[in-house]
Amino acid sequence: WVQLNRTLRARKFFFESLHSFVRGCIEMGIPIRGGIALGNCICNKGENVYLGQAIIDAYRVEQSIDFVGAAFHQSVKTIDLSRFPDEIVDYPVERFRKRRGAKLLPPADFLSKVIYWNSWRAQSTLRADVARLKRLRSRSPKRDWPKYTNTIRYLMKVPPRDPEILRLLENAREQLG
Repeated sequence: WVQLNRTLRARKFFFESLHSFVRGCIEMGIPIRGGIALGNCICNKGENVYLGQAIIDAYRVEQSIDFVGAAFHQSVKTIDLSRFPDEIVDYPVERFRKRRGAKLLPPADFLSKVIYWNSWRAQSTLRADVARLKRLRSRSPKRDWPKYTNTIRYLMKVPPRDPEILRLLENAREQLG
């Protein structure tokens, strides 16, 4: 939980921190998922008490997505996310959500935005990301494989313009099935 200050600078710092956190986890080979929601909460760290609809919504977003990364609940639409193009990107989250499971969110509850963790600077970074995803998939139970395939699709959805990187992504997608 974090209090999202109303200033643009504080929000930029918050989204930059999320971007760096997700990116760092990917670089360490930790397949992290997260949900981001906005709303009032009661948080008492001393008593370990956390209550509020935003916490429930963020949890349900995280449980519903089937890719590596972090997605937004529709409650965040009150913030102009277009002001953070380096940290947040459009993505059809509703197409890459789990199809079964307890208390999954309906597609209308997703905001089609995700944390833009793959803002690579070089082709070598992308190759390393793809290699990490392949290793993580090979060590995972078969039921988790779609998460990694969908993550490669995420990389395909938000690709750079470099034709060599596009070929690399296409090859990775074919290999992961």
